[in-house]
Amino acid sequence: MPSPTDKIRLTREQDRRSKVTEEQRRKMRALYAEGIPQYVIAKKYGISQSAVSYIVSPKAHENLRKYRQ
Repeated sequence: MPSPTDKIRLTREQDRRSKVTEEQRRKMRALYAEGIPQYVIAKKYGISQSAVSYIVSPKAHENLRKYRQ
């Protein structure tokens, strides 16, 4: 049975599980576009390289847009 909270959508800023803000995500994408390796970006922000990979990938942006609609 679905929970009453299943329909509630939180922004990344409201979600306490999110370790980085939307502004930090934009900065990560900019750093990656400048050629900074993912592992360096990950260390700077205290997250895993795989998390950075997801953040900077164009496919993730597409999935996020679908999720927020």
